[in-house]
Amino acid sequence: MAEIAHGGPRMTERPVSLKITGLDWNVVFNPELMDMSQGWGFTEPEKQTITVAGDAPFQRQQLNLLHETIHAGARPLLDPDNDPTEAQVRVIAMVFYQVIRDNPEFLKWLTSTEGEVKDE
Repeated sequence: MAEIAHGGPRMTERPVSLKITGLDWNVVFNPELMDMSQGWGFTEPEKQTITVAGDAPFQRQQLNLLHETIHAGARPLLDPDNDPTEAQVRVIAMVFYQVIRDNPEFLKWLTSTEGEVKDE
């Protein structure tokens, strides 16, 4: 977690929306999702909504949102017969989650513009 000037952790709010393939998607953290036998999360392309189990452990919520984001982004770009499988999305999400979490400088570099990068 990032530190701020007074030394305490900076709090980050859960995202309520994401821009995916140019479209605005709503993000819902449902604390009863697991009780409804809906698993960890799901996408509703017709509503442009991603729902994640809000009662899951924090890192699981993060991973699940990334997982569902991959589903949401892949669907409009692929032929319906070529949708990635659940197993493929699970692997892709896990790799990206680990790389993003363990390499904050890479993420900072990835989200910067050319003028913000210092060449060595």
